[in-house]
Amino acid sequence: MTSKNEGGSAPRVGMQLSHNVERALSDLRSRREHVKRKAMQDLRSAVEMEARQLSRENFTAFVTELNKRIFDLIKSEEPHEKLGGIFAMDALIDVECEETPTFITRFANYLRLILPCNNVATMIMGSKVLGHLAQAGGTLTADFVEFEMKRALESLNGEKRSEHQRLAAVLVCKELAINAPTLFFLHVPAYIKAVWSGIHADKQVICQASIESRRETPLLHATPLSLIHVICR
Repeated sequence: MTSKNEGGSAPRVGMQLSHNVERALSDLRSRREHVKRKAMQDLRSAVEMEARQLSRENFTAFVTELNKRIFDLIKSEEPHEKLGGIFAMDALIDVECEETPTFITRFANYLRLILPCNNVATMIMGSKVLGHLAQAGGTLTADFVEFEMKRALESLNGEKRSEHQRLAAVLVCKELAINAPTLFFLHVPAYIKAVWSGIHADKQVICQASIESRRETPLLHATPLSLIHVICR
């Protein structure tokens, strides 16, 4: 195994990804979920190996190229390829390496391109990965959760927001409540009011998501409906 260089070789420009990484990225484009799930594991293993073997400069170049490839998946018009990009991010969030802050920041920006979008399955998976990101964000978590909560509440309260914007907001709030409950607690009053209006939304998909959000949110699961009525007056 090649060891990291101590001030040795210069970083390679336009770094070519390894065969294992390329294969994993290719499999993430598959329409079959079990292929995607295996590709997630393969990608994480390949990236961890690169983190051990490459110099810091070359690993930074590697991560830059890898992020570009993940972005290509995210911006694809094909839902199964977007999901592949989401799966890739989910696989890499917990990788322990010097570039973890870069992953966290980049992935947060990529997820904002997906939430909202016009595909419900994509938004559901994207919101789950956003929750994973909030759980693993370390020192970046507080600012991240604050930004996403404000953005979600604006979408829930805005009169001219689209169905997809409101649905994405409900899903985001639910995942942040589950994965960052202490930070979410600061927004509980505003969230209860917003999600209550979602429960009475005309669109069935938003109504159902709002009901599930309250049911699956630990902080709100035990909140009596009578108290919600008082808060929402």
